[in-house]
Amino acid sequence: MVRWEFDLGGRPCDLVDRSSATIALAGDALRLCAHQTPPSARQALVGSCLSFAIEQQNAVGLLVATGRDSAAAVLVRPILEALCISAWALYRASDDQLSSVFSGRVGLPSVTSLLSQLEAVPKCGWIGFEQKSLNVRAFHALAHPSMLQLSRRYAPDPPAGAFTAIECRRLLWLADTLMVTTAATHSVAANSNEIEAWAGEQMARLMRDQGVEWESWGKLPRSDMSFGLETPIAASAFDADSARTSRDSPSAM
Repeated sequence: MVRWEFDLGGRPCDLVDRSSATIALAGDALRLCAHQTPPSARQALVGSCLSFAIEQQNAVGLLVATGRDSAAAVLVRPILEALCISAWALYRASDDQLSSVFSGRVGLPSVTSLLSQLEAVPKCGWIGFEQKSLNVRAFHALAHPSMLQLSRRYAPDPPAGAFTAIECRRLLWLADTLMVTTAATHSVAANSNEIEAWAGEQMARLMRDQGVEWESWGKLPRSDMSFGLETPIAASAFDADSARTSRDSPSAM
């Protein structure tokens, strides 16, 4: 029997409450970080990674709350990728590498390449990339129609959701911890003690929820990287696209 329907109702109350907590956490992060103005291209990239991670983490909460568990699982890997790009831009990427990325001459490294590079950077030790690299295959499988996803849909007696309540809580926890860690990297780029303290408090709470002992990050290592541009991303390219769009739009005719 292949499961065609979504379980849009009948979610356990505690799971809905846990989903709501994930959504609220995204709102807290947005309120705390939205006013930050990136003074350099490097910091702009780190801030963009956080903005992306918050959106995906918020979506995980919304999807789990409405029974779209498989879709929620797809979004865990992009949050990990945002964290990797953020840390790479902060602690590893050279000025020439970032300049090439911003100019469009090269793309960003793959998540596998990012993880291997970051595991060798001592300043990234607080993020725990060595442990995260052990899970990247599972994250990748969840992000595609792999058997890890598909096998849940032809069970003889499928549960109300494609994922169990325990698995859903794990997805929410992963989304939260990855986003909060991305916020912590942003606090280094923005030199914000406020964001750093908030990220530490949230991580301590999330670890307590899992019954895991956790020591504070302490003072996060500052980056000595520099990459300053007056305009972080070439505005001229966007201006040209905007002008072309305006000319081609029906309202401009």
